[in-house]
Amino acid sequence: MKKTYIILLLAFSSLTNAISQQIQGYVNDQKGNPLDKVLVHWENSPSTRTFTDSEGAFSIPKIEGEHHLIFKKMGFEPQEYEVLDTLPILIELEPKISKGAVITDKKKDNINTISNEVVDQCELGKLACCNLAESFENSNTVDVVYSDGVMGGREIQLLGLNGVYSQQLWEGLPYHRGLSQKLGLELVPGPWIERIGINKGIGSVANGFENISGQINIDFRRPRTTEKLYINGYISEIAKSDFNLITGHKFSENLATNFLAHTSFSRAKFDNNHDGFVDMPQFFNLNFMNKWHYIGDKGLIINAGIQYAYNQINAGQLLQEIPKPYTIDQNTQEVQAMLKTAWDFKTDKNNSLAMTYRFNYTAQKGNIGTNTLNSQQYFGNLMAIYQSDIFNNLNSFKAGYSLHYDKLNEQIGSNQFEKLDIVNGLFAEHTYNVETLKIISGFRADWHQTLGVFISPRIDIKWAPSTKHTLKISSGLGFRTPAMISESIGFMVSNRTLILPSTYEAEKAWNSGIAYKFDYKLAGIPSVFEASYFLTLFQNQMLFDIESPTQLKLFYLQDQSRAQSLQVENTFNFSKQVQLKLSYKNDQAYAIYSGEQKAIPLLKNDKFLANLTVATQNQKWRMSTTLLLNGPARIPNTNGLMESQSPWHVLLHHQFNFIPNETFDMYIGAENIFNFMQHNRILMSANPNDARFDGGMIWGPMDGRRMYIGAKFSIK
Repeated sequence: MKKTYIILLLAFSSLTNAISQQIQGYVNDQKGNPLDKVLVHWENSPSTRTFTDSEGAFSIPKIEGEHHLIFKKMGFEPQEYEVLDTLPILIELEPKISKGAVITDKKKDNINTISNEVVDQCELGKLACCNLAESFENSNTVDVVYSDGVMGGREIQLLGLNGVYSQQLWEGLPYHRGLSQKLGLELVPGPWIERIGINKGIGSVANGFENISGQINIDFRRPRTTEKLYINGYISEIAKSDFNLITGHKFSENLATNFLAHTSFSRAKFDNNHDGFVDMPQFFNLNFMNKWHYIGDKGLIINAGIQYAYNQINAGQLLQEIPKPYTIDQNTQEVQAMLKTAWDFKTDKNNSLAMTYRFNYTAQKGNIGTNTLNSQQYFGNLMAIYQSDIFNNLNSFKAGYSLHYDKLNEQIGSNQFEKLDIVNGLFAEHTYNVETLKIISGFRADWHQTLGVFISPRIDIKWAPSTKHTLKISSGLGFRTPAMISESIGFMVSNRTLILPSTYEAEKAWNSGIAYKFDYKLAGIPSVFEASYFLTLFQNQMLFDIESPTQLKLFYLQDQSRAQSLQVENTFNFSKQVQLKLSYKNDQAYAIYSGEQKAIPLLKNDKFLANLTVATQNQKWRMSTTLLLNGPARIPNTNGLMESQSPWHVLLHHQFNFIPNETFDMYIGAENIFNFMQHNRILMSANPNDARFDGGMIWGPMDGRRMYIGAKFSIK
């Protein structure tokens, strides 16, 4: 009925189509989700081709004598359609399953694109995934670590580097950064997420100059496909509660909106390691998002969204009746807005023009011990992009301009840091794309009002000589300006003396990588093997020197710091119901501290992951088990209060899902089943006034075993 309704609405434009002799339509998957970048061409005139846009729409000139259109997309069966008139058409593509791909729930195609990883709703459903920080448990590409032993904040590590060197993107636009970089993972509710795209290595020049190690692009639920009602509730044994309400509405085929609401909180106080500090902070989180999507009749597309997030944390010595307890109160408020406008000119060159706008305001207030916290950040980004195909879609070209504005004022106690970045940028990118070879070459030139001009060349080459083998090589230069205090806030949960550099400089680094993917069968079992190696060479890097127990010294180091990451992964698709993923990663990062080369502290070198997914034939019962074996990390000098290296440790997660129908999903599970914790995580916790008091030496998990139960309810 829904398909018939769409086709009837599209039929109103048949007269216009007949005059212009353009065949128009939409391409969806079997669940009605629009498919972008589907190749559409005439059977006997393949040079007359086009691609579907982000909403699955396409338009192709009518050719006399041609009556059959061909639709192709990687991961889907090709489809032929006989065109009898110029009425708009609706196409559904079926997923390929011949290579053992597991198609369950809302799993999308290209799930294991080389050196890229997609965490979609199927992957997110394997664990509770209350927020973005918990969405990478089944991924070996991204590590999520605690920034300190008191606040419980989490941050990512990618390619052996801190998360500040990778971009967080909201549907392709800059997202959490600066003040919210450390806390941003907690401010993204998991049920809001449609999918997460993880790109290792340098990214497109169109996404800005700041990326060095990779990109994490978050696609939130789309207005046009959001359920009429979605409810998700969760509670764990430590009294952490999580609630989500999502609703969507289509006013017409042109206009749709959705509204997403979230709250989570925990008021529990417990101290399992008996150090006088609560193991996990008390917190309250409130989050709202509203998105709009409009498709005009003449190629105009508008995407808009606004988000408000409020987060309050209370941590420290909350269990003891002492005169002057060490406490941390952090209150964060954030308002973000984005707007995308695009015009598709519907020409044979696929010409389009897009304008994007981003605004972000973040404020943090409170205290860390006796130090008052008072920081603010204003961020804005404007970008214009023009794109066109050249030579019958084999070549495409995009060029554009960007304006980056970032005003930051950070203050913790007597320590203060201010910066103002106004960066004007020009960029151009060329893509050559044939069936077996894709080359993307780009160039950026950015002018900073005080730091001068930065040049960023980048190249990405993908070669697939057959359907079984794919090779990718990438290299490029990126730069960023640090937010000195907020990036080191985890180490400031201590009595260390902060020493800031006397100059304000940009960090610059070359990132190069190679990746290989091989589809094969082992004893008849369809399998996918992928290996990658990435090397980051810094021309200039801001480092945190915590080698002295009483100092936190920030300094710049030129040409003497590097990071490398080797990852090997194999997925076995025993059947549609049973899948096993095995992955090993080794990260190494080195820098010069006081004339001596040392490994970057608190970065674990080795990580092994095994994930087993089992489902019944009808997909009503599902089970996911994840085993993580974490290797050692170097611990700097602590005057004998800690060993010089952290131990190997194992984490085990498990979840059962019962899905009786499309509207209801119940789940029960446990995280960290072996109950492993870093017990000695706050040095000199008995005396916070001691010069050696330090809550920043964190190498392992802070919370122990956690049982939980939850349910999801949705009305399509």
